[in-house]
Amino acid sequence: MPDLLQVCRGRRIIVFSLIALIQQGIQLTTTMSFTNQILKDCGASDGLVGISSIIYMVSAVCFSALASSKFCERRGPRFWIPTVLAVLAVYCILVPAVGRVPVILVLQVLPGMATGILFSYATSEAMQGIPKEKKSTAMGFFQAVYAIGMTTFPMFTGSIVSAGGMESGYLVLAGIAILGIIIAKVYYIRETCRGI
Repeated sequence: MPDLLQVCRGRRIIVFSLIALIQQGIQLTTTMSFTNQILKDCGASDGLVGISSIIYMVSAVCFSALASSKFCERRGPRFWIPTVLAVLAVYCILVPAVGRVPVILVLQVLPGMATGILFSYATSEAMQGIPKEKKSTAMGFFQAVYAIGMTTFPMFTGSIVSAGGMESGYLVLAGIAILGIIIAKVYYIRETCRGI
């Protein structure tokens, strides 16, 4: 218990656990749920909905490989985390607005990018500086935090969609992604100031 409390108090693990919470919450709510409903409302067949999921999963795998490449390493998490959160916000704004199945299918690449790059970097950033003997405790905390997003985001987004429509729900998620950008930027600015 003392080890858990000590790990949980770290600013870095809290910040990047929250980033992962946002990414996982948005991904589960949109890609795995409401985006499928939007596709059906636009006239997509069950086959096309399945293709949509495949596009997401393949792009997630490809972007995960890219995250460990020299291309991504040149800019690092300080650049990629806010950038991909911005991409996720754009996805949330566009998906309910475009109204065309082919465009939505192309847009499914964007949450794949978020899973592949953003989640990978959030995980590595959260674990940075954690002593080896406390890694498993830290990872347990990290997973418990982002699981909250996976559980709560679909529920409250569903309530918003019921009250104000699909666009309202997605706009709230876009706002949360933008909040994630602010959290990441503030953290990195403070880290830079501390290093001076």
